[in-house]
Amino acid sequence: MTTNLSPSLERYLTSLNAIGDRMQNAQREITSGKRVNTVSDSPDQVSTLLQTRASLATAAQIQSNLGRFKLETDAGEQALQAATQLMDRVQSLGTQAATSTQTPDGFAAIGQELGSILEQMGGLAATSVGGRYIFSGDRDGTKPYSIDLTQANPVSL
Repeated sequence: MTTNLSPSLERYLTSLNAIGDRMQNAQREITSGKRVNTVSDSPDQVSTLLQTRASLATAAQIQSNLGRFKLETDAGEQALQAATQLMDRVQSLGTQAATSTQTPDGFAAIGQELGSILEQMGGLAATSVGGRYIFSGDRDGTKPYSIDLTQANPVSL
C-alpha cells in the first residue's frame, strides 16, 4: 500500500497504534483479572499455568477432604463422650445390682435402664455424617447394629 505520509508521521502513527494495542491488552487483563487469557497471550507460560491449575485443584480437594474429616471426627468425639458417660452409668448400675439388698423390683428397674442404655449405645454406634456411618468401618453405607430388646439376642449386625 502506498501512502502519502512522511516517514516520521508514519512512525508516529505506528507507535500510536502499538500504544493503543497495549492499552487494550492492559484493559483486558484488568477486566478479567488474568494476565494470560488465551494461549497466544503467553505461549511459554502454558505449562506453568497448567501445573498451577492442577496444584490449585489438588489444594481445593485436600481442603474439602479435611473439612469432611473434621466433621466426622467432631461427631465421633461427641458420640464417644456420650458412650463414656453411658458406660459410667452401666458401671454404677452393676455396683447397685451387686448389693445383697436389691429387691426383684430393683433388679427389674436396673434391667430396664440397662436396656435403655443398650438402645442409646446402638444409636451412638449409628452416628452418621453426610450419609456415612462413621463407626461402620469399610461399610460406611450400612448401619452397624440394630437393637431390638424384644429378641433373645437384642443386638444384630
